Amino acid sequence: SYWMDVSIKITEQADVYWILKDISSLQKQQQELSYQRAMLEKSKNEMDRIIYSASHDLRSPITSILGLLNLLGLTQSEQEKNEYIFMMQSSVMKLDSLIQNLGRLSKNSNEVVRDAEINFENLLDEIQTELSFHSNFQKIEFQKSLSQQHIFYSDQQRIKLMLGNIIKNGLDFMDSNKSQNIVDIEIKVTDEKVVVKIFDNGIGISKSNVDRVFDLFYRGSDRSRGSGLGLFESKEIIVKLGGKIKLNSEYSIGTSIELDIPNSKKGKLINKKKALRY
Repeated sequence: SYWMDVSIKITEQADVYWILKDISSLQKQQQELSYQRAMLEKSKNEMDRIIYSASHDLRSPITSILGLLNLLGLTQSEQEKNEYIFMMQSSVMKLDSLIQNLGRLSKNSNEVVRDAEINFENLLDEIQTELSFHSNFQKIEFQKSLSQQHIFYSDQQRIKLMLGNIIKNGLDFMDSNKSQNIVDIEIKVTDEKVVVKIFDNGIGISKSNVDRVFDLFYRGSDRSRGSGLGLFESKEIIVKLGGKIKLNSEYSIGTSIELDIPNSKKGKLINKKKALRY
């Protein structure tokens, strides 16, 4: 499409002149400028939210450590001292985890998407290995259905982090009252995209909280022990990759999450070349 500036000039002799000026490039520049302003405003609002929420979450473990240090100086009992030290270590680990997560959010926001060929079977194996130290890992039955007949390119580290966050939630919120605990992972790769469906039959999420699970620092359960950044981070990643995320949950039944991630231009081109050979 083209943008034209049209003006009409009428002379004293009643001659009419149409003056057409192509302003397509100027219009595109204005649209780009408007987009950049909108992104800048979005980044500013998010940064304000992060600073406000993080200040509270950072202060909490620091306050806890300071209180425990006071108690440590007052007690003579070696057993109590060891208990206080252990509690301080837990607070330090929580603080370290929060700082790392905030660093990842900044990295996702600022770093460019790095394309790499992704083998989802290998990727899932890596995620499961990293989660194998989770206290609920051995109690979960992993069910996997994988169909990958096409080449897929995207940012492997971002996708691994996103899938890891979601699968870890299935471990964190396992329902110990159920006789069988499952995390079901279904992945289907086409030439255009990958669709990932992850279901867990954990404690689920109440209807009143479902719409808030992707909010920054939101914790919807008293069993939440993390920073409240996992699903927020996952949504930020999917937006960065140009995809979509959808969550459905029923309290006491379980949670399902569907991811729709587009193949990169490189992946689509390779698939088209392969199709032409046959």
